Amino acid sequence: MNGQYGIKGYLYQSMIAVLNSLGKKWDHIIVEPNTEFDKVDIIWSSDEVLEVCQVKSSINNFSKNEILGWLENLRRDIKNANSYSILMIGNSSATTKTFFNSIGLQGPENFPLGLQTLFEIKNKINVVFEPDNINTLENALIAELDKFFHTLEISADYPSKKLIVGGMVNQITKISAQGKKMERQEFEQHLLEWITYNYSYQITRKSSALKLSFYLENILDKTFETNKLSLPKINQLQLYKIKIGHLKKLFKEISDYNFESKSYEKLDRFGFNRIGSHLNDELNGYENQQVIESEWNINYVSNLCQLIIGKKPEREFFNFGNLKESKSKAINILYSSKKTHNGTDLEMEKKKLYDKFYWELFETNKLILFWKKLSKFSIIPIIVENMGDQFEEAIKVQLLFPKSVKIYKSKNFPIPKQNQILSDINEDTKLFFDIIRHKKSRQVSEYKSKYNYPQFFEIPSLFGSDNSQKLMKYRRLLDYYFDYEFYEDLEYKIVESCFEGLNNKESISFPSYLFVISNQDFEIRYKITCKNNSNQITGILNYKVCN
Repeated sequence: MNGQYGIKGYLYQSMIAVLNSLGKKWDHIIVEPNTEFDKVDIIWSSDEVLEVCQVKSSINNFSKNEILGWLENLRRDIKNANSYSILMIGNSSATTKTFFNSIGLQGPENFPLGLQTLFEIKNKINVVFEPDNINTLENALIAELDKFFHTLEISADYPSKKLIVGGMVNQITKISAQGKKMERQEFEQHLLEWITYNYSYQITRKSSALKLSFYLENILDKTFETNKLSLPKINQLQLYKIKIGHLKKLFKEISDYNFESKSYEKLDRFGFNRIGSHLNDELNGYENQQVIESEWNINYVSNLCQLIIGKKPEREFFNFGNLKESKSKAINILYSSKKTHNGTDLEMEKKKLYDKFYWELFETNKLILFWKKLSKFSIIPIIVENMGDQFEEAIKVQLLFPKSVKIYKSKNFPIPKQNQILSDINEDTKLFFDIIRHKKSRQVSEYKSKYNYPQFFEIPSLFGSDNSQKLMKYRRLLDYYFDYEFYEDLEYKIVESCFEGLNNKESISFPSYLFVISNQDFEIRYKITCKNNSNQITGILNYKVCN
């Protein structure tokens, strides 16, 4: 009986090695490594993580102290590991399982004498309880094999996968006899060559000519890291450079004025200028009121000046001497009358420059805030490749995102919170719209929309400047560039795009970059259909968050 269970133990170890090796992220593996105390069955390692594992199987119940003893042996064998794993195949009491399932919450008093050093590494301990059932492990292996096949675009029926899983376990046994370090690529290539050679009639390789890739700086990849692509810094925008240059020029001109009379010393007892501060003044008007900037405005402008142009104005910057301001009674709040000023030419000249500076400073700040919001998004660049030998037409691509990912489209895309900035972006596509899509290169063609570029005819508003028309134009431009369909099913958020055709050995970009927010890694599953291929093409792209 012990001999039979010993053989079963080796089988379990090999099955666990395959199961975890297909399901984990790692760069190197060693099965049955040569260690000082020979207590480690498997080592998985990468640049960041070293995980050591021991597999235990028994017909008897595993006790708490027994498991802790094995963990101590692992710790003694490999002292610098990030994770110490024991995979238990068999039974344990509910108390033992509860202890290890909540080991991070245990105090030093819960560790027996001689094993209390394990308390120091309790957050590195991982104990997994598996049932003593070969069929259960086999089914889990088949599920992982399915994922492995999916990434390689291989298909097989269930009986064939069951045979392949059994053979893979045998291959791991052979690898373990060598006890050598093996890279993931070598490990997977070894399994793939073995599968292809031994099961060539049982597996089907999809003859997919079309596939998706992330594309960046002439590099094609199946994995995209969030730090690889971002919008240009705001100080690289031509609009921003022009605004900063003009603000600095106005700042200098305003700073050069110096009047003997100091209007900022004539504030009321609340520290505010009375002009325009009450709705009653706006409706009924006022006459020959001293022009005095409020303390709030002085602080607001000073702080923005420091932030945007790197200079803080002197107090004299806000001095308009003895300049007076009048405003006639308004017909109603929609038809506000114009203000007039009474003072010397220099006083009126400075006020005009200051008002211009104030609004341009305000606009530039709104541009900064808009760009700051956009910079929080992750920008995903995707292309379609035709690696076949024939022209493909009527290509439809569906991207399937997890429900947890926030995807931005024209309806929920941020809007510049200032009328002039909105106008600037609408009128010059190089400011923003050209930035959000791929540029044509030697390797990739630029997406051509099937729709005509939207034409706009602004209708003069009866009530002055109407922001709604500018907003409508902005949204229509977003619709034009975000040439996608967006919808959801029970499992995924779906982004769909269509391409009229693609020559063989050529690639084409998506209509625009995709703007998303996600705090965790995820898979983008995709489906491709086209006129010349009756089979649906599927694949996976990987999105990785980089801190």
